[in-house]
Amino acid sequence: MSDISWRGHPDYRGVQAVDAVAYGSFVGIDHTGRAHLARCLAVRYLGLKRKHLDNDDLFEMCSQKSARHADTLGALFRVAYLLSAAMPNVLPLVEWERVGDKLQLLLPAGYEVLAAEKMLRRLNQLAAFLELEAEVIVR
Repeated sequence: MSDISWRGHPDYRGVQAVDAVAYGSFVGIDHTGRAHLARCLAVRYLGLKRKHLDNDDLFEMCSQKSARHADTLGALFRVAYLLSAAMPNVLPLVEWERVGDKLQLLLPAGYEVLAAEKMLRRLNQLAAFLELEAEVIVR
């Protein structure tokens, strides 16, 4: 689901992902579950501000706890996608730790190239959303 709109034009991926979840024929998921997934994917494709989306009614179906969870997961997807470049077997090598007020991203030696500018921006956004400070450590 985190890559549901990969084929779409970058300007429309967020809207397409939300629409796919909101109006798709999925079995076993209720309206609030769809709202949760849609919110998560909106953040994944558009970021935490979601400037280009007009689905407030849909997102309001999420409880405060569900909305926070969806936003956190979506922001995490944004970081993970850049870390893995959508390649298998990369994410299992990456570790996350919370140490005090820091969100630490632990990269194995030889993978420090993954700490590129765009990924670091997204990591900092995730950490700020969680009211933490981001830190990358290469081991």
